[in-house]
Amino acid sequence: MDPREFYYENEYNLLIHELEISEKKYGLTNRKTLEISQKLDSVLNEIMRIKYPRLKQLEQIR
Repeated sequence: MDPREFYYENEYNLLIHELEISEKKYGLTNRKTLEISQKLDSVLNEIMRIKYPRLKQLEQIR
């Protein structure tokens, strides 16, 4: 496993946990919950770039 992938998977797990707690405490439309969700999206994008490097090539073709 790529060390970057390991880092981002740990970050993903942490953000999922934070998101669940924030959603229960503050609701889905709270600013803090939305910020965590945006961070989670970024982490997922990085994981996808690492696992599927060919996706970047396909994006450039389009």
